Amino acid sequence: ILNRNNFKVFGVDFSFNALKFAKDNFNLARITAGDALSLPFKDASFDLVIDVGLLHSISPKKRFLLKQEVIRVLKNGGKYLISEFFRDSNSAYLKPLFYAFINKIGKTTSRIIGQRQIPTWGLNLDDVRLLFCPDFSIIKYFQHGDHFVAMLQKRKIR
Repeated sequence: ILNRNNFKVFGVDFSFNALKFAKDNFNLARITAGDALSLPFKDASFDLVIDVGLLHSISPKKRFLLKQEVIRVLKNGGKYLISEFFRDSNSAYLKPLFYAFINKIGKTTSRIIGQRQIPTWGLNLDDVRLLFCPDFSIIKYFQHGDHFVAMLQKRKIR
């Protein structure tokens, strides 16, 4: 959709399979292997950063590093779109699998951030606020089943 509307679209992933899939199926301006915690772009390069399913797959400490990297590459007032698993959902298939995995390994996947615990199985609106505010304002949020989408806007630095 973005390509069809004359946006320059860049893709970054550490998975070569994901990069090959993107190259074969999408017309992106640039596809590169890389780490979201160290993006190969100049400061204030983008109007929009899209994150699909990354936050739940990295530790809470790395989530803060990711936030700093998104802040760095976004222009003032730029937007950050997050699509993620919704932690509090009553999934008929994902949540039981997640808890079966936890029981099998015998330990929790929660990490402590300040006085708050954020499980690695997904997030909710409170987690997004805790992690991204006050650097971002949440301009849209909606949940659909086991997923949510949040549109955040980087606060302008004067």
